[in-house]
Amino acid sequence: MECALAHRRLVAYLDTLTPYLQISLQEECGESVCGVQLTDINMQISNTLPRLVAAFSTADNYLSLLARGPVEGVSVASLPVCLPRLKISIRDLHSVLEALHNLYSSKITFEYQLPSSSQKLNTTNECIVSVLSGLTLIALQICEVLEEHNEVFSAALSQSTPTSSQAKSSASSVVQRLRQRATSYIRTLNKVKSLMSWLHRSRVSRVSALYSGPAPCPLYVQLF
Repeated sequence: MECALAHRRLVAYLDTLTPYLQISLQEECGESVCGVQLTDINMQISNTLPRLVAAFSTADNYLSLLARGPVEGVSVASLPVCLPRLKISIRDLHSVLEALHNLYSSKITFEYQLPSSSQKLNTTNECIVSVLSGLTLIALQICEVLEEHNEVFSAALSQSTPTSSQAKSSASSVVQRLRQRATSYIRTLNKVKSLMSWLHRSRVSRVSALYSGPAPCPLYVQLF
């Protein structure tokens, strides 16, 4: 339940932050230093951000149902249905994260070539790409765990009270592994939230980073 609540808070935060990120990207496109190719990448990023929020939100719906379980009134029969849909939502989330990672990687390639590129801009870009890389990997790992142990999870969800001690032991082992990966996932999500807060506080517009002096991201050295 704690994991589901943390995930829900992140979804709400991303939903609030996304419009500001889109405005920042639009302002950057209006600057003379922003060429046609960089403008196109910025617009692609801007269009992908709502997809990211939607993917997180969809995964959140199924995580919440699974976390509540039959104890809090969720039908036992509906729980096995949530599992394949959760897998699909995590797979979609992985695809969106991968797309954003590739877009930002292309973006920084162009920004490094700008004559006015600053250390602050480069450090910020490295932070963003590092976080996206980590999130993409974790989403993929969660997909693999859900796929590899699909039968175990499905069996555990199909019955409100397990009758086999062997099934209990097997499910417990798998759930423990998933819990460890989920903990790592939530830890990374919290770092994303901290990074986004730092970016939002440290600048009025992303373009100002092109002209500012060095201001290393305080999270960069501890992200991964």
